[in-house]
Amino acid sequence: MPELHKALASYIPAIVTRRLSEDPRPLQEPASEAVAAAVLFADVSGYTALTESLARQGPAGVEKVAAGLNNYFGRLIDITAAHGGDVVKFAGDALTVVWVADDGLADAAAAAIACGLAIQAELHACPIDDGVELSLRIGVAASRIALVHVGGLGGRWELVLVGHAIEAVRVAEGIAHPGEVVAALAIAALLGERLAGE
Repeated sequence: MPELHKALASYIPAIVTRRLSEDPRPLQEPASEAVAAAVLFADVSGYTALTESLARQGPAGVEKVAAGLNNYFGRLIDITAAHGGDVVKFAGDALTVVWVADDGLADAAAAAIACGLAIQAELHACPIDDGVELSLRIGVAASRIALVHVGGLGGRWELVLVGHAIEAVRVAEGIAHPGEVVAALAIAALLGERLAGE
């Protein structure tokens, strides 16, 4: 079974592989687990302009979109992995990353913010095609969240995250401008002097 977990690890979130290592039996009913976690939500800005620009080029443009996005998201995933983040969800041109707070919520929040800043340093205004750049708007929040496995129809399960941080991270990302990392207010109380910024 450990070899199967290694193979799965490159395709599914660590949260799921951790559950499988504790109990490899397939789920028979919805299940949830509460954890303290920091959450980062990143949404691509410039995606619509990219797709419209390259769609006008026909099939060659579609290939450029795919190659550009694969490269961009590959770099994004590499940065999050380097900061200990677990990519748990892709939704179109956005992704959600989680840091389960095994060593404390403040450390998880600090890692998420450091990751967001590193992402912006490397990927802000990243040229994808002539005259087309991509940037990200990033929100960060932290709290206890529930990792909920729902579904089961046809043996298919979906991981859904719920909790205050999930709501707060989307609000923070909505406030952010391209190139910014916005932290939910609870992060300021959590990190105190470790957090610098406006």
